[in-house]
Amino acid sequence: MGIISQKDKEFFENVEYFSEITDRINEIQANNNYSDEEMDNDLDVALWRAFVYINLWNYKGYAKAEKILKKVENKGIKNPIWCYRYAVSIARLRKYEQALKYFLIGTEVDATYPWNWLELGRLYYKFGELDKVYKCIEKGLELVPNDYEFLTLKDDVKNDRGYFYSINHYINEEVDKTEDRELDYSDDKEWEKFKKETHYGEKCLWRRLLWKKSLKLLFLLQV
Repeated sequence: MGIISQKDKEFFENVEYFSEITDRINEIQANNNYSDEEMDNDLDVALWRAFVYINLWNYKGYAKAEKILKKVENKGIKNPIWCYRYAVSIARLRKYEQALKYFLIGTEVDATYPWNWLELGRLYYKFGELDKVYKCIEKGLELVPNDYEFLTLKDDVKNDRGYFYSINHYINEEVDKTEDRELDYSDDKEWEKFKKETHYGEKCLWRRLLWKKSLKLLFLLQV
């Protein structure tokens, strides 16, 4: 089975870790003799596939990760990594209240997993709850002392750079200070372009269209 589309695969062909992830997923399938359907419902496979899509740093990647992880929610809800990756995906897709819920669940499932605290702090920053932001930062720095991302969030809040700025950092400090960003999350035009191209969030619309087509077909069959 292909873990990502051919177009995205071309993007990743020079990324060192991609081949390692591919090998790991193929190993899971071989060791368990999984069908493609069983692979789609395996938690570990879903986490690896979502990791790849999240790191595309674009809305289509986040939407794909959301879909992949949603299929294994019953298994993943007790896993802090699943909570983190699912909540990151939907937070980047501007489902902030839902994302907050899953980050909180992630901290409850495993309070020692630091990255749910990081993203929870970022969301509290968006909601203007600064006391909670600093508590998340404090907790994170207890778990990973001097971590660049937590220190950066603290500095962003201190200097009032805004939520969208705070989520647009790379993990590596040198890369973060030198590389261009793949996506400007504050750009509403980019967001609207994505929704228009993909019809993201229009499930009800598509259901209505399918229903109308079904009625039309039924009418033609009866004539």
